[in-house]
Amino acid sequence: MARKKGREISGWLVVDKPAGVTSTTVVNKVRWALDA
Repeated sequence: MARKKGREISGWLVVDKPAGVTSTTVVNKVRWALDA
């Protein structure tokens, strides 16, 4: 089964991650918000 493909995005996004939240959680939320 192929991975769902959203929009292709390139570049950098700087995120000021709060303490207590994992990097994986932040990345997943950003990817979901951007449909990437």
